[in-house]
Amino acid sequence: MRLIPSYSLLISIILLGLVSPTNAEIQGRNIFTRTDVDLSTKMVGEIVYVSLADFHRLIDAELKWNPIEAAATITTDERSIKVVMRSSYVVVDKEAYNIIYRAIFEDGSLYVPLITFMELCNKTLSGELLYFPERNMLDFVPRIYNVLDIKGDEKLNGYLVTLFLTKPLEYEYHLTDEGWLNLTLLDGEINTEKVSEYDLAPFVRSIKAYQFENSAQISFRLRNRKANFVITDQDSPPRITISINTDTDIVGLSGVPTWRKNNIELIVIDPGHGGQDPGAVGRKYGTKEKEIVLDISKRVRDYLKKKGLDVRMTRENDTFIPLGERTQFANRLGADLFVSIHANASERVEPRGCETFFLARAKNDEARAVAALENSAIRFEEEGAGGYDNLSDLDFILMDIVQNEYLKESSDLAELIQVEFSRHIRVPNRGIDQAGFYVLNRAYMPAVLVETAFISNADEERLLRNRSFRQDVAEAIAKGILEFKRRYQLSER
Repeated sequence: MRLIPSYSLLISIILLGLVSPTNAEIQGRNIFTRTDVDLSTKMVGEIVYVSLADFHRLIDAELKWNPIEAAATITTDERSIKVVMRSSYVVVDKEAYNIIYRAIFEDGSLYVPLITFMELCNKTLSGELLYFPERNMLDFVPRIYNVLDIKGDEKLNGYLVTLFLTKPLEYEYHLTDEGWLNLTLLDGEINTEKVSEYDLAPFVRSIKAYQFENSAQISFRLRNRKANFVITDQDSPPRITISINTDTDIVGLSGVPTWRKNNIELIVIDPGHGGQDPGAVGRKYGTKEKEIVLDISKRVRDYLKKKGLDVRMTRENDTFIPLGERTQFANRLGADLFVSIHANASERVEPRGCETFFLARAKNDEARAVAALENSAIRFEEEGAGGYDNLSDLDFILMDIVQNEYLKESSDLAELIQVEFSRHIRVPNRGIDQAGFYVLNRAYMPAVLVETAFISNADEERLLRNRSFRQDVAEAIAKGILEFKRRYQLSER
């Protein structure tokens, strides 16, 4: 990749900032190495930001800048923490975390929000950061405890409890007749007072911790004494997971979800194309995709509204909406699901069927071709309004990081829609697939793109022109959404 001179100069400035601290406002001290570090800070509103260049020296880590990704990576003996410019997502090893506030670039340095970034580090590093704002001091000290955190995630057929550790620990466990699962960590050191603050409902009734001379014990009182559980451990990062399984009847989904909501109520339906962008046009009858999918989308809306859901549409008429603004609309509303509806097309006349995509790197040329066709709508956007020329490598990196948070849920939603298609419409089921659809980029919720049928196939173009068929398609999509709501909504368990 060739860099233009101005971009090269920018990189030089950034690199200079990463190695040359500016005026210090916080005094840092590394107790491990007994070194003092001056930490340059910035105020953004009421949020204190700290220079990443100074911060990495405080924790005695290596810092590398990747100009292509516009990202800086801190590497310690056991972990790597990747910060992307102008993003609130930080990648620890291969897992993305949201630190709420975006990393900023000012005065030749990359800055991160001090409090939320420090909290993330305290959940991942072997040492502990202690901040004393009244004295403008930040200390990096040896950790008293080697059990860092306990996290609970509800899944479709039970619960997943994860213990995060500073190092791998040997363990033993025993289930009592009263339903107490006692996990003993050899050489474990735990903050017994903090453990009482954890809420692992609904599958764990209560949790207690005990510190002994050579071990620590964590006791989980299970609500279901007969629940099956599996305990496993992993080294990178060090952790122990307890999978509590209470229902083995649910099948057909992609795995253990990490995203559940008390209520799934607000659905955004996105009719593809519109305005000056007709979408694909049928060969036999000249049917325009934009008109077909708008009609189907309205039918999905009406069906879901009758079921009590709040449904919004990115467009209600023949209007062109830039691709990037469609998910922004959903994000602003705080939508629970985003469903973009399209009609498929191919250069060949033979392909038939319906399929549903979620956002990930395309696995095959056919999926890549579908994404390229739908992404081509960018050419209708005004110059400088977010087309391919403005879609940097960083955009695609962030797209992967953000959407990975909802990868399983989006895959499950796609699967459930396809199940309903098989039951209700008369076209081949092409299954689910993944590809880099720009319209799904940065949707902070589970998001899918539905290809209802091939408008380039004469038989399916004829079907798409039929009101009864469009109603069947709409009801299949709506029923897939309702089934997803039933399985993922906590309050309906």
